[in-house]
Formats: sequence, structure tokens, C-alpha cells
Amino acid sequence: MNNDLKKVLMNPKIGLLALAVLLTFVFIHPNFSTDGVLIISSKSPLPDLSNSVLVSINSIPIYNMTDYNDFVSLLHGDEVIRLIVRTEGMPYIYRQSAVSAYKLVNTTDLGLIVKDVPSSNLNFGLEISGGTKLVLKPDVDISQADFENVIGILRQRLDLFGVKGAEVTTLQDLQGSKYIEVSLAGVGQDEALNVLQREGKFEAKIGNETIFTGADIKSVCISGNQCTRVIQAVPSGTSTAYNFELGMAISQSAADRFANITRDLPNETAPSNGELYLNSTIDFYLDDVLIQGSSLKIPSRLAGDAITNPVITGSASSQKDAQNQLTFYQTILQSGSLPVKLDVESSETVSSVEGTSFAQNIFFIFIFAIFFVDIVIAIRYRDFKIVFLTIIISAAEILITIGTSAAIHWSLDVASIAGIIASVGTGVSDQIIILDEVMNKRERTFKEKMSRAFFIIIASYFVSVVSMAPLFFAGAGLLRGFALTTIIGTTVGVFITRPAFSEMVTFYKTLFHREHKPVPVESKEEEKVEKKEE
Repeated sequence: MNNDLKKVLMNPKIGLLALAVLLTFVFIHPNFSTDGVLIISSKSPLPDLSNSVLVSINSIPIYNMTDYNDFVSLLHGDEVIRLIVRTEGMPYIYRQSAVSAYKLVNTTDLGLIVKDVPSSNLNFGLEISGGTKLVLKPDVDISQADFENVIGILRQRLDLFGVKGAEVTTLQDLQGSKYIEVSLAGVGQDEALNVLQREGKFEAKIGNETIFTGADIKSVCISGNQCTRVIQAVPSGTSTAYNFELGMAISQSAADRFANITRDLPNETAPSNGELYLNSTIDFYLDDVLIQGSSLKIPSRLAGDAITNPVITGSASSQKDAQNQLTFYQTILQSGSLPVKLDVESSETVSSVEGTSFAQNIFFIFIFAIFFVDIVIAIRYRDFKIVFLTIIISAAEILITIGTSAAIHWSLDVASIAGIIASVGTGVSDQIIILDEVMNKRERTFKEKMSRAFFIIIASYFVSVVSMAPLFFAGAGLLRGFALTTIIGTTVGVFITRPAFSEMVTFYKTLFHREHKPVPVESKEEEKVEKKEE
């Protein structure tokens, strides 16, 4: 018995299943302590504190968002702030560190965007967590470059208008039509449409003087040969810098204001990168709020010139960073209004209370479905040990599928959960195929039985994958979650859980028959021979 059990534990197929379950817990990462608030982003003068947990402000413990909001509400500005944050270096290995004290100046804004610490790495769709999901479509056909530009502007607008954590993704149906899906957690439909469709107040200022507004911007370079937008690698000492340029056109009145304001501005005391700049910057504002990281230096050679076609220039250490900066300025300049009208193809709003209730209903339906399926298996094989094995394998399959979703940062919406249920149903069907072959008394070797079972299973698997592929695009991609989790679940089953299940069932049958094998009765002829010998 001990040797048999050792063989099972050392079996590579069962070992692969155990490893997959272990990795699942790493990916899901259940948080046993959710004290504090998770920092989504931070701005100057704070360092980058994103993905760290704020646990104390000025020696006052912060356990949740209520504690954080209560502390902020008591601030009066001109206060010194000291923060203690918790970061995770390795899974479940934390360290606390103090952030250098900084002083608030006439503000109660700590420069942090925070939320409650999540209980795991799982992301749930708006049907469960609550919020609004919109599917938008440009009212006219636009090029791929223009389409990507619209997406960038939407993301920038959502960020600038204070809607943090919004998801903007692209969809495409089988006819090739392009759609934009916007998911806004905790935001109602009217508020979502207001943020996406309203025209913000955009201004570019030098000091307190406005140079131009959104109405003064005639065009911004997007794509094409006429566009001055370039990224060029140039040697910079021992490394390579990537310079970018972004052309735009402004009105003559805006160009005159720039000339009048910059004519008498002083220069910096020393040149930078071989260029002498003015001692003031152009700052971009949206709805009277300064856009962080948007300030531009002004070359001294441009002072006093009325330029109607200015070019924004900059550099970065990598081509990717240069591209990101270029896109950042491009979207800012167009953040006042969208270049095309977006029609709302569909919208869905769910409150957080409804989402919680819905999640509970799905869970109970899930449990009942597995329970009744296992009753059928118990009736079929009249062996509760077999039923126990099927429950263990089905639970492992669900767990690994959910863990894979967490690893790829996929949001589990209703369609995704339906895909998991569908894959579990397929898994139980495959387990029955394996059981029938293993329990069958026909004279076949184990290898032949498994070959027969897995031929059917793998053929069914490829049919399932091929049939799911079109759902990635059908219905403007609204069934993408169902297709993805179904494919993940069936893949996990075919390559991890089904092989392990076959080994477990085979071990159980071998052990059962060995322990209950009847002792053969000697024949009468053998008894007679023994008597004669005596």
C-alpha cells in the first residue's frame, strides 16, 4: 500500500496537477490582511508609490478608505505629512518603509489616488463589482491610426477628468467594424456619458497668462507624410537618445499672444542639452486643473515670434518612452473634444449591491450544478470514492482556470463565468469517458484504453477550440470572456487534470481489485492428487 501510494505521489501527471494548483494560489494571491489603502498613483513631490499600501499618516493608523477620508477631511493645508507604506517584495513577504516628510502648501490634497486593498488579484466585471459598461462606435469610418488616436484621447480624458481605473479596450466584429468598450467601476450611466461626451475647458498658459485654448487649436499631427511627427535615434554621450517632434497649428491670435508674453521673459542661467531656454514653461490645464507632467520648456530663440505652426519637441532614453511621451502630448492637445462623434451601441449599469447578490446566486448555481452531476455519476458507478475523485478534479480545474485568468489580468464577468461552467461540464463528460474505459472489463491493456479515451477527448477539445474562436469577435466581442475561459478551462482539462484523473482512477481500481481479489478454490482433481500422495 505504501509503495503504491508513493508511486502515485511521484507520478509526473499528478505532480503537474499539484504544481498547477500551487501556482494558482500564487497568481490569485489571496490577501489575508487588507489593512490600509492601496495607492493607485502618486504625484510630485511624492515618489512613485503605486501598488504599495498606505498604513499610516502622521503616526495615525489607516485601516480602510473611511480612515483615509476622515484624515484628509481634517487637513487645513500648510501641514507636514509623513507616510508609512507597506510593499511586497516576494509573495507574502512585506516590508514597511517611511516616505520622506513633505509639506502641503495651501492644499489638502495629499497627491494620492487610493482604494481599498483588494482581497486577491482577481478582477471581476462590472456585472459583479458594479459600474457602467459602454460600447461605442465612431459615427464615420476612420483609419486605424485615427481609431487608436481616439482611444488614446478617451483614456487621457478619463484620467484627467478624475475617473481612475477605467478600462478602455477595442473590439471588432466579424464584419470588421471597430468598437470601443469603456468600463467604469462605481460610475453611473449618466455620469459616464457626461465624462466621455462633454467638452472640457483646455488652456495652455505661461504663468497666469493664457496663450491659447482648445478653440485656438486648428489641428494636431496624427499620421501621414504631411505630419511632422518623427522619432529619431541620435547619439548622446555613451548612450542613444530618441527625439520626437509633434506638429500642430494654432490661430494667428494665439501666436500673437505667445509673442507678446514671451518677448520680455528672462532666460535660464545656463543652457540645457546645448539649448538655452526661457525661465518659464508652457503649462497645460484642463478644467482649471494643471495636467501633471505636461509642462514644456520654451527655447529662447522662439521668444517674441508669432508662430502659427509650433512644434513640440522632446527626447527619451528609449523609443517606447519617446512614443509614449509623444502620444501623451497629442492626446492632451485634443482632450478638449473628440475628433469624431461616438455613438453608444449598448450600455449596461449594475449597482454594487446587485453585483454582490448576482455573484452569490452564480456561486450557489455552480455548487448545485456540480452536486447534481455527481449524483448522476454516483448512480452510474455506485461508488462514492469515484464521485469524490471527480469532485476533486473538477474543483482543481475550476481553480486553475480562475488562476490563469488572474495571471493574465482578465476580468471575470458573467460571460467568463459561464465559460468556466461550460468547461466544467465538458470536463465531467471527459471524466465519464475515462471512467468507462478504466472500469470496462474488456480485454484491453491500460495503454489501449487510455489511447481510446484520449482520442475522443482530444478530438472534442479541438472541435471546442475551433467553435469558440469566432466568439472572440461575434457580437462586437461581447462574448469574448465566454470564449476565453472555455478555451482555458478545456485546455487545462486536456493537458493537466484529465491525465491526472486517469492515473488516480487506474490506481484506485488496481488497489481495489487487489485488496478484494477472491482466493481461488482448488479443483476436485487437485484434492484427489493430494490425498493419494498422503
